[in-house]
Amino acid sequence: MRDRELRTKLKKVVAKNAKEVIPVLDQIFAKDDGILDEILLLESKLERAETQYRKGIITIQERNMTSDQINDSFFQIIEKIKLEDAESYLKTQMKFDKILVVCLEQERKKEIRKLFPTTYWPGLIIEVSSALLEENFVNDFKIVVFDNNIKPAPSYVDELIKSYLDTRDPYLLYFGSEPKRWLGEPPYVEKAYFANSVFSIQTRLYEMIEYIDNITSSEIEQELQDQVQ
Repeated sequence: MRDRELRTKLKKVVAKNAKEVIPVLDQIFAKDDGILDEILLLESKLERAETQYRKGIITIQERNMTSDQINDSFFQIIEKIKLEDAESYLKTQMKFDKILVVCLEQERKKEIRKLFPTTYWPGLIIEVSSALLEENFVNDFKIVVFDNNIKPAPSYVDELIKSYLDTRDPYLLYFGSEPKRWLGEPPYVEKAYFANSVFSIQTRLYEMIEYIDNITSSEIEQELQDQVQ
């Protein structure tokens, strides 16, 4: 059963690093405010335990005991995953596994991979390039994430972003703290989105995935109606 396989997989992730399971559970239980509150509370407890340990307030034994208790709570939440939850999540993962992240510097590649672990994003490709990537390669993806988290930002960034939007097919998610208000204006408003922090990047990406899914479904439905007529 898919739900059993997913529960087992997520428990293994918790045992290795509980933080990595949080964005997945957030997505699975996106419509359950009660469980989302539980996840948020556990995340807060986890951060507090790590901070107290680093400051020498608690011992490593105390931190490990707290971590074990938090992991047990995550296991209980994971057990609540039903078959329909698992199928919905896996459907999303399978449909949109072609995501390209463009970094401007090699140092950013490792940080991006931390944000998008291969466990949950097996089809996410990270490329380092300050030049526009080849058209056939880029057009094989549904979404391009443009990472601009370097300071100072290069002077060519705006023109490079516009080149991706103007000459390449995928939607674009701009990731950077430097605002690009023109992305929310014509002619780019229907093809670009933006995230300004590590806390919002996955949420914005999920929102784009849902939007593209709805657009694609509508187009397929219209094509079927046209064929009938």
